[in-house]
Amino acid sequence: MSRLKDPRLLQAVAMVAIVAVAAVLRFADLSHRGLVYWDEAKFSLEGERLHAYLQSWAGSSTPLQIGKTIGTAKPTHALLIALAFVIFGLHDYAPLFLNAFASVVEVILVYVLARKLFGPWAACIAALFFAVAEYEIIYARSALSESDAGALFLAAVLLWTIDWERMPSVLPAVRGFPSRMVLFAALLAGTAFTANYRIVVYIIALVAFDVVWTWNEHGGRVVLGRLVSWVGGAATVPVLWQIVDVIARGGGVVLFRSEVNVLVKSGGHVIFKNVRKGGAEWYLQQALFQLHGGKQSVFHFNPLIYLQWFVLREGWAIAALVVLGLVITIWTWLFPWAAMSALVFIPYAIYVFAPFIVPRNLDAAVPFAMILAAAALVMAAERIHRDVLRRTVVVVLALVIAGAGATLSWRLVGERSGFAQATTLLESRHVSRMLASNEVMLFYFPGKPTGVSCTTDPTPGSLSQLAADVAAGYRYAVLDHASTAPTRYIVRNARLIGHYRATGPISIGENPIASENGDSPSSSPVEYIDVYDLSTLTLPSPGHNRAAVCNRNVPI
Repeated sequence: MSRLKDPRLLQAVAMVAIVAVAAVLRFADLSHRGLVYWDEAKFSLEGERLHAYLQSWAGSSTPLQIGKTIGTAKPTHALLIALAFVIFGLHDYAPLFLNAFASVVEVILVYVLARKLFGPWAACIAALFFAVAEYEIIYARSALSESDAGALFLAAVLLWTIDWERMPSVLPAVRGFPSRMVLFAALLAGTAFTANYRIVVYIIALVAFDVVWTWNEHGGRVVLGRLVSWVGGAATVPVLWQIVDVIARGGGVVLFRSEVNVLVKSGGHVIFKNVRKGGAEWYLQQALFQLHGGKQSVFHFNPLIYLQWFVLREGWAIAALVVLGLVITIWTWLFPWAAMSALVFIPYAIYVFAPFIVPRNLDAAVPFAMILAAAALVMAAERIHRDVLRRTVVVVLALVIAGAGATLSWRLVGERSGFAQATTLLESRHVSRMLASNEVMLFYFPGKPTGVSCTTDPTPGSLSQLAADVAAGYRYAVLDHASTAPTRYIVRNARLIGHYRATGPISIGENPIASENGDSPSSSPVEYIDVYDLSTLTLPSPGHNRAAVCNRNVPI
């Protein structure tokens, strides 16, 4: 009986159960989901290209034109997907498994971090809240770059916290220079940035908080040493990627290509010009454009939409506990509370001015929000003086809140890609060539990787070009939107043979695809994937137009 009352054993059992719940919610039926978002296909194709390079360097004769070059400065994400392809093969579920695993790792990291800051029971509750968090699981069950980058950044924050634990005892010995933990934290933060450049906002928040708190606690001399470590460590991995880029370019291999026609201005001066869509780019050039391209220099203040997404995905109870955590932070102004609040509310304050309002901007804040919520719940319960009653109330409330979260997140298990269903239909008809309005179909129908032509080509820009494509053997079109004259013509006149919901037979109160385009969660329209038979069209003469030539290196 004494072993059953051992707190450490109970916590270990609780964590095993929590990790199991997290794994079920992230992996259940994941192999049947398919790719849903355009970015998922883009990242998967980038992973395919790096996978081909890895095989080539290992002596394989894999064609290097498979997949596509990196277009949005996330080479570490592409590399991790390439490694997932090494393990699982070139399947659509390989990058999904990668992110699901990374998110389970995040659950463990949340526990360790919260335990150091707030104690074991707050840590178990924080891990439980994060394990069932729908906000995170939406991305953990995808090929997007949130979960793997989030795990890397969370590990960086953990090392930084360990450094702060040790700082009072090591400061006299190191004479103001930071410990190696800060450098390792900076290295991990820089690695996270190369997996998802949006993490730069969280790095800024972490470094800013560290500088201010260090200045107040230990003075300016210590600040200087820590800043050197932060800047040097965080820049190391991006610089290493640039070196890899230079070496690869010297061997005739282009790793990075522009996905847009680039003309970047700052202060009235042109920084880059003449980088054409599909043109070769250096990694650091591409990263800088993602951070400071023309679209990033426009501000759209919208403070409510992120709150809408958070409440919709996490519920009012968690949202109220996060707010309570902020109140406690202001009231106590202690390091653990202030650190977690900074990593939630500083990114929020920055992203409400972002030119593009997308919910995944704040996914990296979810672990810290759950730690804040768990700590707030435990501290609020301290007003109950009877120990047994206090623990019972905390456990019951935590389980009720987590149960509600798990119910919300379980709906995602039913998510199915309309593109994958369209692929099944086309494969049953033995399709040889098709047109598509979304790059996802390029993943499912890549054709022979010759770099000259593809099974899948983008929808053309005119009816005469469409006629040329049909004459060249493109019999089907897969459309998820109809915004051009040729696609509208197809919708009006071609025979519809397949009609699928883009995200499958689930309803979570929003359309995740539409949300990623900035639509309010309360007004997100349902999107469909439609397959049309082009042989039923009456088209004008192709004239001198030629059928489209595939270019895998730029988006459809």
